Amino acid sequence: VPPGGCGGEVGGGFGGLGVENGAEGLCDGPGTRFPAFREEARLVPPSEMRVLVRDIKFFEEVEGNTHFDRRYYRGNLPKPELRAEMRRLFAEFAALMDHYGVPYFLDGGSLIGWFWKKEPLPWDDDIDVGVQWQHLFALQWISKVYRNPHFELVVNPHFIFGEAVKANNIIDARLISRDSGAFIDIVAYYPVLSEGATAEKFLGEFESPLSWVSYRDKGGRLWPKATLFPLQRTAWMENISTWVPNQVEVKLHRVYGPTSTTDYSERVFDLRRLRWVKPSELSPPTPQPVSVSTPRFVVRTSPRRWSLPWVKKGH
Repeated sequence: VPPGGCGGEVGGGFGGLGVENGAEGLCDGPGTRFPAFREEARLVPPSEMRVLVRDIKFFEEVEGNTHFDRRYYRGNLPKPELRAEMRRLFAEFAALMDHYGVPYFLDGGSLIGWFWKKEPLPWDDDIDVGVQWQHLFALQWISKVYRNPHFELVVNPHFIFGEAVKANNIIDARLISRDSGAFIDIVAYYPVLSEGATAEKFLGEFESPLSWVSYRDKGGRLWPKATLFPLQRTAWMENISTWVPNQVEVKLHRVYGPTSTTDYSERVFDLRRLRWVKPSELSPPTPQPVSVSTPRFVVRTSPRRWSLPWVKKGH
């Protein structure tokens, strides 16, 4: 762990970017400085930013299969092999982020998969995580010193433009498998500065925590800090240690609607087979003996988490 960091449950701190107990702020005390921060923020004149952001797409995916990086694509993988590759990729990502103390959380479809079964959705071929925008500076530094023959951490240089970035560069960073082209999408949440926290302080002063009141995502939604933080330690994909937002159901309901925690993408969760299926494929209920004292039971078509598969009629 580089000197000057701070500890915490996330792992060894990195350059003043470690966290305590899954909190979102920067750690106290002096740490390694990143002298290029100010310079990088001013490389492109404001008058040229919009043209540059609008016209250049940084990441290149396979045509017809946008869940693979074009440079390392070796062909489509059978589902079991792809799932094993995704697990290997995420295990590396989680270990890397924990080592350097960079907080992150499961997001998007990956968060829905975690909510239901602590696994990616069966039809999902990538993994989505969220980070705070200011921590992309740390990822940029890590990407320059990280060496692994199987994985590559790449940060989209357009992230420096913050919320001015366009749809072509909505992905801020990726951990990519050199063996298959599979990747983890890393997307920033932008801090909304509290009163008195100027942009100059934001870019220049990393020795002490700054106080944010909320965060804005790529869709323009404003998230109260309490919805995201403190992050909660959990596990998924066969017990890989990871993090989720503080209020998972609140976040899922707002982005995907209330049915995201009952059914999703025109599928329901079959509690008997423990898998997502179309409603027409739902397992039929086991016949129950009928008597005066034994009511009929019906299968629930929209289960919530690990509810019992049988509920009394009318409940």
